[in-house]
Amino acid sequence: MAAKIAAAAAGVWLCSEAFVPGAQVTREVQAPSHLRSGTRGRSAASSGLSTATAGAALLAAGACAARSRKATTVCKSFENELGVTLPMKYFDPLGMAKDDDSADFRRRRMAEIKNGRVAMLACMGYIAPEYFRLPGLCSPSKGVAFADIPNGVQALYKMPAEGWAQIAIFIGFLELFPMRQEKDRMPGDFPGFSKLGFVGGSAPADPSANQRGLEAELNNGRLAMVAITGMIAQNAFFGTTGPSMWLP
Repeated sequence: MAAKIAAAAAGVWLCSEAFVPGAQVTREVQAPSHLRSGTRGRSAASSGLSTATAGAALLAAGACAARSRKATTVCKSFENELGVTLPMKYFDPLGMAKDDDSADFRRRRMAEIKNGRVAMLACMGYIAPEYFRLPGLCSPSKGVAFADIPNGVQALYKMPAEGWAQIAIFIGFLELFPMRQEKDRMPGDFPGFSKLGFVGGSAPADPSANQRGLEAELNNGRLAMVAITGMIAQNAFFGTTGPSMWLP
């Protein structure tokens, strides 16, 4: 009997479920005073304790199994989503999405696509200015030409505040109007852009017909996020940009 009680208590504790408070068990097991000294009273109390502990153990095991099934089901459903490709397949080493539902996964996918697209543009922003600069002045009032703005991290300090304000307003306009995310479209599919990215109305994307292109965008965005992180780190620590970064 003592072994059964210990096993049930361990199961309850491991699953963090206090189904049967200790005080309540004591009251339930407590036999009436006129039966305490008799064998029948002890048998009834033991039977009640055995039933209570067995029920607690079953409830604890059921709770643990339910949580395990939920985590497994969520993981398996995400393994069939776009972007689950070789060599990583479904990659979540920290388990951040183990308790996610479909709404949480959609939010994460929208953030991943947006960050990937920004990272691809940022990589081009590091490379292109090394070979081409816009002519003319960036700020006529302050006499700052485009050619005067350095490449890389140092551009953050050279750009006038009015230039940053224009960039912020333009990004806000894109987020609110042509690049707004509709609830009835898959993440990253904007109604204001066609398949090739030109402004104009477009039908919703077909995940089956466009699977190769959609997965290529996800993987390219992931690579670009790693690449721009490396470029910024090298630029910040060593001060180098452009060909000196990627050419011997």
